[in-house]
Amino acid sequence: MKTVYWMNPLVIMSAWACIGAFSLLMSPEMYYLLMRTTKTIEPIHLGIALAGIGIFSLGAVLGMFSVSGQKQARNLVIEDLTFILQSVRFRRACLIYAVLMMVAYAIWLGPTLNPSVIMAFFTGKGFVGRDVGNQIGGITTMTQFGVALAVVSGYGIALSTKRNCQTFYSRLLFLILFLALYRSFIWSERLALVECAIPAVTAWTIAKNTGQASFRIAPVLAAAAVVFFFGTTEYFRSWNFYSQFDINIAYFSASRFLSYYVSSFNNLAVSIEYFEPSGLPLNSMNFLFKLPLPGFETLNQIQAELWEHTFMGGLERFGNPEFNLFTGVGMMISDFGIFWGVVLLLIPGFISGRLYRLVQFGRLSGLFIFPVWMIGLLEFGRLLYWGTSRTLFIWVLIFVLLSIAGSLIRASARARFNPSMSQT
Repeated sequence: MKTVYWMNPLVIMSAWACIGAFSLLMSPEMYYLLMRTTKTIEPIHLGIALAGIGIFSLGAVLGMFSVSGQKQARNLVIEDLTFILQSVRFRRACLIYAVLMMVAYAIWLGPTLNPSVIMAFFTGKGFVGRDVGNQIGGITTMTQFGVALAVVSGYGIALSTKRNCQTFYSRLLFLILFLALYRSFIWSERLALVECAIPAVTAWTIAKNTGQASFRIAPVLAAAAVVFFFGTTEYFRSWNFYSQFDINIAYFSASRFLSYYVSSFNNLAVSIEYFEPSGLPLNSMNFLFKLPLPGFETLNQIQAELWEHTFMGGLERFGNPEFNLFTGVGMMISDFGIFWGVVLLLIPGFISGRLYRLVQFGRLSGLFIFPVWMIGLLEFGRLLYWGTSRTLFIWVLIFVLLSIAGSLIRASARARFNPSMSQT
């Protein structure tokens, strides 16, 4: 399968290195103007960040070389994917998890569907929805099924040859994006929409790309769309305050968007200078500390206290709690210290390179997992996405769907050798 340069982990890491360098070059006055914080990052901090990015990239190279065997012909991969996506069994599974996703959204955000919450949002009076929503660990987390379903929807829209299947996946993706959009506005959670859009677009591109130039310029269009979306949400979040300064909304949106990434590299410097490593995988395996299971209450409490007192408390003193992310490198360092934090980035780097190569080889595992993994690559400059609590249910559903897809392919192969067997 053909991939596009902007999916390559090495290219993405190079972009993050450039943003890190920019964060060092930005003046202290701009830091205070855009983020109301002091500039902490120095060349030594950038060097540590680049070391982490370099080790991650080394892991990616090793991951790429770890995939052996022959590449599958594109037409055969497309044929298998189309067979899976149009299977009644596969679509039935998608429908079941879509219903669970909708139930979770109804429990969580259903109470926000009232005029007072909507009016408060549109008049810029804050996110009242957070006060009335019902978050229940393990139940409302099922909204994350939408991210995994966005992957198969992207492939389904691109490859379905049957009209009813094309309609099914189009409506499924519309539902996923609509609910995520509502969540991103009412709950002030922009990542909710981003983490549904990225897998869908990545999957669609993998299925459709045969080398067209349009796919090579996609990052420019995507960046413009993201800044526009960011500016729209930020208008309701903070424009009431910033509008008193002599700036226009376009400049405000672009600079505010950039601030979230620049501040992450600055917070990396803050964490190195002022925080002691926790010695626990609070960021790298965050989901372990938030499992809604008996016996995990102590871990939940440890995580909550360390985050509130160490990280947020530290940012209140040395940064700005509004910008509270530390980059993927910084989060590993916050867990394990500079040496081991940098060295252990070899692991996610290796997985990134291997998944990327599996896509090129046309393997189902890569085709299903990489579009979700892509979110973490594109968010690496802000956080270590893959181990967060929001990803656990995504990985569960991805592996469920991958298991169903594998069984369908095996059944199809047996049917070819035994014509008396009927296809699923």
